[in-house]
Amino acid sequence: MSKLEKTQKERELAQRIKKDLIEQHGMLVFGKTLYQVLGFTNGDAFRQAFKRGKLPVAVFELEGKRGRYALAEDIANWLASRRMTVNVQEQRGGVP
Repeated sequence: MSKLEKTQKERELAQRIKKDLIEQHGMLVFGKTLYQVLGFTNGDAFRQAFKRGKLPVAVFELEGKRGRYALAEDIANWLASRRMTVNVQEQRGGVP
């Protein structure tokens, strides 16, 4: 697959993920949904990664609101980019 094809597939995947996230959770993702979609098993692990500056997407606070938020679009782009790093061997369950 050429780099252009991979980029196009990544964009399409990000759009599908974004659409699903927005339909289910809205433009802002927060709370349990946020840490789960980023792959954290619990809020404590998420908070620890936040303190260490290790979150894969921009997370922010909103004035007058509790908790941290991320844009569905940022999450979708990150998930799609991670997915596109998997090579063909790994997709088939083989050893790279």
